[in-house]
Amino acid sequence: MELLITIFGEKKQLAYNVKKHKYGNFVLLNTEFKDANFVNEFKVFLNLNKEVMKYMIIKLDEKPSNEAQQEVTAEEGKIQEEN
Repeated sequence: MELLITIFGEKKQLAYNVKKHKYGNFVLLNTEFKDANFVNEFKVFLNLNKEVMKYMIIKLDEKPSNEAQQEVTAEEGKIQEEN
């Protein structure tokens, strides 16, 4: 697994309660998996972790451009400055 970008978002109010919680922290984890089977193992880890209320795994057709990665990194800096 190659970790490309990680963004730890701020605490936000959820649109609806999830497991009786009104607030949650959003995390964006952009990775590249070398082994497709590892995705299933990662799903099992997320399901067993009590801190994870919901998750979404998306397969991209192509790797994000450097420009897109720089935009995400800039957004990460803004989030960290606010906290």
